[in-house]
Amino acid sequence: MRGGIRIGKRIKEDLIYIRKTLDFTEDMINDNKTKSRIKTSKKILDKYLNPEVYYAERIKNKN
Repeated sequence: MRGGIRIGKRIKEDLIYIRKTLDFTEDMINDNKTKSRIKTSKKILDKYLNPEVYYAERIKNKN
């Protein structure tokens, strides 16, 4: 796992729940600044939950 960290199962479940909540919240908010913060938070969570997908997407965006 490149760049990932080892996290406990319980913590990972909590992070997944938070990620789903952010998806739900983003749809309800109209403020652009807050939406930007939510997107950043989702990227950070994705980095720890799915490091392979995160790094593959980063490499794709560089090209």
